[in-house]
Amino acid sequence: MFLNKDEESLNLYMTFFKEIKTKDGSVTYHNQEFDDYYHSISVGAVEEATKKYVAPAKLKENATILDFCFGLGYNSLASIQKLRKASITGLEIDEEILEKISQVSVPKEYTKKYEIIKKASKEALEKKVYKDKNYDIRIVLGDAKKSVKELETGSFDAILFDPFSPKKNSDLWTKDVFDECFRVLKQGGVLTTYSYARSVRENLKNAGFKVYDGPVLGRRSPSTIAVKEAKTF
Repeated sequence: MFLNKDEESLNLYMTFFKEIKTKDGSVTYHNQEFDDYYHSISVGAVEEATKKYVAPAKLKENATILDFCFGLGYNSLASIQKLRKASITGLEIDEEILEKISQVSVPKEYTKKYEIIKKASKEALEKKVYKDKNYDIRIVLGDAKKSVKELETGSFDAILFDPFSPKKNSDLWTKDVFDECFRVLKQGGVLTTYSYARSVRENLKNAGFKVYDGPVLGRRSPSTIAVKEAKTF
């Protein structure tokens, strides 16, 4: 049997993104280019976003948040699930994963807020910014290590840092990238990430962060909390 070009493209696309259901009923995908999952498959994907990223960031109302590697938008979802008002900037290189968001189902308690994420991703694909009376969500398409350089100094309360693993995508875990993250955070701002790797923590420290253990979830080692401590005079 011979496939036409549209069928070949669809088959390639379906192979490139393999859907996986996680323990809380939310789905994630396996990306074949990086041979990595967008979220942990040993716990729920939305649960991971809530407990590893948003909870340790200690977000307050009207927080300004940088969602570094937006993906399926679960970290942003967990943020707006917690906050009545927030401003979010997402960095994402892959338009195809943003397109997948329209097809994603999340646990019932998150459905209403995930509709906002779906609208924001659709707006991003049309080069627009999502805004309503409570949320401002801007997704910047492009290489995150370049896009972060265009962001304003001292403009974020928190960075939810979620690239593919350091072994799979080492370019986004360098001191140079963390230098930029440090620059765009406000004094007292927090970066949260799942990685416990020694090289990651060393790069964070060398960029100026104070590094602490984050929650343990789905693995033996803790996640990481990095703080840009407020200056004392």
